[in-house]
Amino acid sequence: MSKATTPPSLASWQAVNRSEQQVTINASNCCLPGHVNSSSAIDAFYGSVAEVMKLGDPQALAQNETLGRLLILGIVTVTETYFRSVIAAMVRLCPLAGTCASDQQIAFGALEFYGASELGLSLLEGISFTSTSEVKKATKSLLGLELTADESLMAALESFNQVCSMRHAVVHDHGRINRGNAKVLGLRPQVGRSLRLVVDLPNFHTAASACTNVVRAYNGFLWRRTIQRWIDAQLLRGEWQLDKDNFGRLFRLLHSSPDNTGPSNAYRAYLSVRPSIAKRLANQSPL
Repeated sequence: MSKATTPPSLASWQAVNRSEQQVTINASNCCLPGHVNSSSAIDAFYGSVAEVMKLGDPQALAQNETLGRLLILGIVTVTETYFRSVIAAMVRLCPLAGTCASDQQIAFGALEFYGASELGLSLLEGISFTSTSEVKKATKSLLGLELTADESLMAALESFNQVCSMRHAVVHDHGRINRGNAKVLGLRPQVGRSLRLVVDLPNFHTAASACTNVVRAYNGFLWRRTIQRWIDAQLLRGEWQLDKDNFGRLFRLLHSSPDNTGPSNAYRAYLSVRPSIAKRLANQSPL
C-alpha cells in the first residue's frame, strides 16, 4: 500500500484532506468455502441467531451506539437468509411450487453459477427479503401461496417490517431515522429535530424476538398450507411407502428439533395426517 501524498499537480490550497491510496482487495482471503447445512431451515436460523445474540453485551452497547446498529443488521440478515433458503428449497421440493415458479425468468449467469441443483437460489438472485412486501411477493410468485389469509403471520410480518425499517436506517444513513422509517416505526418526530437509532440490550432482544417470531409463523404456515395443498391435489396417496420421499423431505426442511413440538419424525407426522388424506380420497369424484 503506497504512502499518502499530495499529488504534485494540486496546489496546496486544493488539498483539504489526505490523498487517496491505492488499495488492492484480495477477496479470496475472506471468501472461504461454505458449510454444508444438514439442519432444517428454521434450526439453521436458530443457530445463526444464537451467534448474533452472543455479541449483545450490555456494557459494550452502552459505550458504542454503532454496535447496536450492527446487531440489528445481523439479526435481519439471518432472517433474510431463512426466507431465501426455505423458499429456494420449496421450489425444488414441492411440485405445485415448481409449476408456479416455472414461468419465472432466470439470468443465464445465475443458473450457471448455482447449477441445476440450486435452481431456487437462481430465482431469488436480486431479491431482498428485508421488507414484508418482498416476502409476500416471492411467496405468491414462486410458491403460489397468499399470506394475507393468515392473521397471526401478518401480525408477525408487521413487527418484522419495523425491524427491517431499523435496518434500513443503519445501512443507508448510519442509524438516522428518515421520514419513511419514522412512518413504519409509528414515530412522529418534531419538525427540525432528527432522530437516531440507539439499540440497548432490551431493544435488541425485542428485535430478535420479532425476527424469531416471523420465522416461526412463516415456517408453520408453509407446513400447514403445503400439506393441505398436497392433500387437495391428491399428491399424497395415503400409503407411507408411496408418500415417504416427498413427505419426509418436507418434514426435514421445516421441522425444528430444538422446539421439540409435535411428532418427532416424519413417519409419526404422516400418521397424524393420514386420516385427512383418507377423507380426501374417499370424497373424490368417481371417474
